[in-house]
Amino acid sequence: MNSGYIKGLKVVLAFFAFLSAGTVMGAPNLTPYKPSGWSDKIVVARTTGTTTDSTSLVPTDSLYVNWSVINNGNSTTTNSFVVNLYVDGVLQTFWSSGGALPANNYFYATDYPIGSLSSGSHTVSITADPGNTVTESNEGDNSYTKTITVGTPPMPDLARSTDSITNLTPHAGDVVPVSITITNQPCASGTTNSGAFHVGFYFSTNNTFSGAGAFQETAVAGCPANGTVTLNPSVTIPSSASNGTYYLGYKIDDLNEVTECTETNNGIFYWTVTVTARADLAPQNVVVTPNPAATNSTVTVNYTVANLGGVTAPASHTKVQIKDAANNILVQQTFTTVTLAAYATANESRSLSLAGSVPGVYYAYVTVDASNEVTQGQQHQ
Repeated sequence: MNSGYIKGLKVVLAFFAFLSAGTVMGAPNLTPYKPSGWSDKIVVARTTGTTTDSTSLVPTDSLYVNWSVINNGNSTTTNSFVVNLYVDGVLQTFWSSGGALPANNYFYATDYPIGSLSSGSHTVSITADPGNTVTESNEGDNSYTKTITVGTPPMPDLARSTDSITNLTPHAGDVVPVSITITNQPCASGTTNSGAFHVGFYFSTNNTFSGAGAFQETAVAGCPANGTVTLNPSVTIPSSASNGTYYLGYKIDDLNEVTECTETNNGIFYWTVTVTARADLAPQNVVVTPNPAATNSTVTVNYTVANLGGVTAPASHTKVQIKDAANNILVQQTFTTVTLAAYATANESRSLSLAGSVPGVYYAYVTVDASNEVTQGQQHQ
């Protein structure tokens, strides 16, 4: 009989020891709580005035937090307490209950702004009575953590749709019209209009375009979401190109002005062209002496004729004119220019009479290949 009493005593003592370690009978108990009509104990929304979690969050969203804590114990808290709010483990703010909280009543806050969050997973947590100022029946259920995912925002994705070129066998210096249609295709997170960007054109002897920079840029105002934009630029084949095979390429958004979900589908896309070189005569360094000149005197027009092309230019004629400010010709003469090898130059000095001139401003003009005797990529004056 004594033995049984002692055994029973051990059980009772053990029971009270358990209660004192984790539970206090008749005490209050603070714990996160989901009120009726709320989607969770912590609600994260992109708008105020709601207790329902927002979905499909993106980094541009401004976020607001609602939370609730209940006293589900058997008595009123003996004093006030605070509730801490954490985002990704960092304390953001806290609230004071401002007094005791009766049993079966809850304390809550709504529409607290936490700003925007980057793409990825984030935690939003609350802890009631972190300083243990309230003696509770259970000290182990004061916290709650909610994990939210912020996705990638809708982005543009510029890519080639179609392209065409009018001439695959141009001469050096030729102007070649091309047509390019660009599509703004959907990203996994959706798509949006692109801003303005450029399409750069490249010319190279290899189709990897190693070491080649864009020699021409075409501006594009933008491309609508899930839409297309077509551009029809004219591309000038470099006049210095010699006979041979080249690659004429283009790259969409080559200046990286648009942030896209995929940056690897912009090119360089290219056409293979066979170029036949041409001569390309151009006047350079035009100087008139003396300057100023006397009326009815003689002046000397000095200039250089340069062959910028990759083949020899045969002998040709160069026209020199003196015009007044109203573009009226005072005098003009045509002179012979010698044969010029590829990339060669010839310096010429021509004397012209200013007979009939009156005081004023005059201009000297030099036109090479004035008689169109040289097949070339461009005409220069």
